[in-house]
Amino acid sequence: MGGADTDGGQVLEAWRGGFGRAELTARRVAGLLEVPGCARREVLDAAELPLPDVAGLLGCPPPRLSPFVHARRRRFDAVCTDEDLAALLPLARDGLDLTIDTGRTRQVPGAGAAERAAATERLLTELPERSLTLLRDPVLPLRLGDREQWLTLDTLLVTGTMPRHVVAIRTFPRQDGVADPTQVAAAAREIAASVLALRARTEVSRRALLVLPENASLQPVAAPLDVAPQLARLTALVRTAGDRSRLAALLAATPPLPDPTADDAPERTAAAVAALPHRFGDGCLRCDLFTFCRGEQEDAEAIGRLGTAVTNACASVPTVDAALALADGSRAPVGAAEIALADGLSRAARALELATAR
Repeated sequence: MGGADTDGGQVLEAWRGGFGRAELTARRVAGLLEVPGCARREVLDAAELPLPDVAGLLGCPPPRLSPFVHARRRRFDAVCTDEDLAALLPLARDGLDLTIDTGRTRQVPGAGAAERAAATERLLTELPERSLTLLRDPVLPLRLGDREQWLTLDTLLVTGTMPRHVVAIRTFPRQDGVADPTQVAAAAREIAASVLALRARTEVSRRALLVLPENASLQPVAAPLDVAPQLARLTALVRTAGDRSRLAALLAATPPLPDPTADDAPERTAAAVAALPHRFGDGCLRCDLFTFCRGEQEDAEAIGRLGTAVTNACASVPTVDAALALADGSRAPVGAAEIALADGLSRAARALELATAR
């Protein structure tokens, strides 16, 4: 699995240059929902490139988490998982309305992905009824486009009673009963990736349980999370994701990636990535390549740098200067969409003039 077994796969393999192959994670699958329609990200994912390594050569700063955040994450994980998941059992019973009597932790054995996938499947079939089980380092098969890949997870918390329910632990807090909706949405996308992979092997509910720390404490609290919308979108996206014949066609005039240790690796990596078409929007904030793609938008003075809502509103207008020209009448609108946009922009400009004149 994950090999170059078609002409398209061979093209992607060759284009990857000297970069190693990265594991497929729930976070990476969730990226399909965050940046839909971005051919650049789709090619990088289909070529199984390690995005942090590519981003580093492009000058993108790595994500920074303070030692305090790392330590808090470890402590909260211990609170939730120690003593046979004792802290999670009442939360799972109440949040999922299930009878759960026991908790347990199992390390998935095996060296390679295929061996761990087989062990994961075996452990899933052996889950006791009325239990909550934490699997560490599981691997699940997940079909993306025309091939099956291995989805590698750090942990998988799942109930034994059918249908299975996924329980996810995150360390962003629930403040006064409310969690950050952006982070909840990101968690839902990742949970949906796990649920989708599990559904190929067992019956899984679309209702999951999200466990968070309460306020500034390490006290775990939980709430049900319905991932049906994310699951529906992801199910549709994975059918066409990584269509290697289509993506290989995009690479026909694109220079291959270099050996990442070469002296000119940054320049050649930037040239190869820049040659791929991309779609810039709000979801790009969580992508490793965000800084590079934002820089391209700024250099081109593109509308995309102002966000998805503005991009959608401006339709075919490509740059900020072109939009301002519509607003002041120095550019004639073309088509009904631009006529409506020009009218809206001119009225907004007039309102701004009146507001600043006071």
